[in-house]
Amino acid sequence: MKRKTTYSLAFALCAMALLLLSACGPATSSTAQSNLTPLQVLQKSADAMKKVSSTHIEMQSQDSVQTTGAAVTSTREQQGTPVPTNVNVSLKASG
Repeated sequence: MKRKTTYSLAFALCAMALLLLSACGPATSSTAQSNLTPLQVLQKSADAMKKVSSTHIEMQSQDSVQTTGAAVTSTREQQGTPVPTNVNVSLKASG
């Protein structure tokens, strides 16, 4: 029983060490890194946007809002209970 516990503990420690080493190791990536500064990227983007002759935009939005409406009363003297109201808004635009 003691031997099984020792192996389990050793396995757990090795697994933790591997996780730490892989998390702290150098990042490897198959994509090339750019040597451009953020300012250079923005300048190139602005130059490319000057050459654009048209654009097309599509937008969709859906929202649901719950509001509290006017109070419902049976007589003017009684205080009514506010009535919750659900409002669904859908917006679709293109241009």
